[in-house]
Amino acid sequence: MPVACPDRFQQKAVKLLAQEIKAFATERGSQALSDIHKDVSRNRSNAILATMLVLCNVETVWPDSSFWQVHLNAARTVIASSNDSLSFKAPEDSTSEFLEQELFIANTFASTTNFLNFTLHEDFKLNPATSKPSSIFIEFLKLLQMVTSLERQAMTNPEILANSGVSPSGLRKLFEHARSQTLAMDKTFQISESDDYVHISRTSNCFYHAGLIYSYRALLKSEFLDLDLFTEKETQIRTSKFELFHALGFAETNKPTFAQDLVWPLFIAGTEATQKDEQDMVIAKLQQAMSETGFSNCQHALEFLNAFWEKRNYNKEQEHNLDWIAFAREWTGQGRTFLVF
Repeated sequence: MPVACPDRFQQKAVKLLAQEIKAFATERGSQALSDIHKDVSRNRSNAILATMLVLCNVETVWPDSSFWQVHLNAARTVIASSNDSLSFKAPEDSTSEFLEQELFIANTFASTTNFLNFTLHEDFKLNPATSKPSSIFIEFLKLLQMVTSLERQAMTNPEILANSGVSPSGLRKLFEHARSQTLAMDKTFQISESDDYVHISRTSNCFYHAGLIYSYRALLKSEFLDLDLFTEKETQIRTSKFELFHALGFAETNKPTFAQDLVWPLFIAGTEATQKDEQDMVIAKLQQAMSETGFSNCQHALEFLNAFWEKRNYNKEQEHNLDWIAFAREWTGQGRTFLVF
């Protein structure tokens, strides 16, 4: 549902954060790290991490705020510090697992449109020991994190992609597995209402096709493909584009419960939109999603898409060779960051 009184949440979060950091510093300063009860130390870390995540989310209410990056970086630092200082996680530490997954989700989406100073902290992977997922689409996000990490590494070492063994069919199998795992999670999340299951099924298809398109664009560079693989890649992108727009046409961005799930697939659809009716649908549904949820961070994503469409229209003869990821790398390099989440 839309966020009410974001300023109040922000002020409360900052106040609580200051209290927790002061207590944490006092705790650490008064005794040796080995003497601090691990439950207390973990609870402090959880409280600080939760506050950072709240602040990160609150900042996305305002379209012109870039402070979400500061809080996201701080949340990564908290996780890294906790992992360094606490050698184990309690078997039933559901709070830590939940917060770690929430950070992973925000970080994965943010990384797909952030191209500067990609560090080990930003390349944040979900702990494989985590038991219960906090998001039904977590299997897709694990793949997106893997793809983004490979693409960023390839910028400094292009041979990584050439030697990775990534192929159109291999990526397709990974995303097919993620979709089947997602649809099997209805028992885990106790989904009973038919409307909710229909939404999850449609959104799974959106993530499947958007994820494939993103992966093909990010990893399957034409210079490393022979003619057969290039043809397979382009055929799959055309197929996934058709299926993605078909699924998004029925997607319910007018319901706050569902709207947030569709933002990233809508953005990827926008990067493939070549016709005005396709672009109009992406704009309308992203604006509707922002209206329903109260988060305005996608305003800058729309600005990026409009600039990308304009460049593509201006370079008609190079339309099929334009790479939105390369364009986004230039765009963000000029200080125009954006978050699709």
